[in-house]
Amino acid sequence: MPPFKSSYLQSLLAGAFRPFTHLAAPLAQELATTYLALNICDTPPSTLNCSAAPAALGALYRYSAAYGGDATFIANRRLQCETWAGAGLPAYCFRFNAQPAGNNINSGVAHFQEVAFVFDNTLGVGYPPQNVNPFQGKPQNFLDLASLMSKSWASFISTMDPNGWNGRPASAPAWPKYNLSAPENIVWDANVTGLASTEPDTFRAAGIKLINDLNFAYQR
Repeated sequence: MPPFKSSYLQSLLAGAFRPFTHLAAPLAQELATTYLALNICDTPPSTLNCSAAPAALGALYRYSAAYGGDATFIANRRLQCETWAGAGLPAYCFRFNAQPAGNNINSGVAHFQEVAFVFDNTLGVGYPPQNVNPFQGKPQNFLDLASLMSKSWASFISTMDPNGWNGRPASAPAWPKYNLSAPENIVWDANVTGLASTEPDTFRAAGIKLINDLNFAYQR
């Protein structure tokens, strides 16, 4: 086995990647084979592509980051959306793709980064002195994204429709209802027209399906 693949397998066996789960050898082998076969550089997030990652992070970085994010959060989120939609419940799923102040681009946009936007907390209440105000030094489009997101959440809580509020910008794409035959997320992004876009929720499909099929191994 080439050193690159061997080191990836050994890291999975050791639980070195999030969620730091030690995996039995057959499962680790299957995950390593699956993830290393993916065209990982072309999967979200585009800001964390293979050419952008510093060499010091190692040749495995984009693969380990993808697996870590999927096993810790993204696979669970996708399964949750699929389960709700499969039960006939209205589900609206998203990926947050805005880099707040103080965030290291090499870490991608991690879990919880969207919370200040969802609550329109543009003053950063509760962040300093331990953390940087997520909006510090950011342009107006970040404030506009917070307004759009917070009103979408409030609309869903009130009416079960995140798109139905008065004054919603015409340039913002509708947040698609999750559909098993053509699953889509809305992608919140301060740097695109309309402050959002939609994307198929099919990226890294083989890897994420395998993780969800192996939920017992992750003790969940």
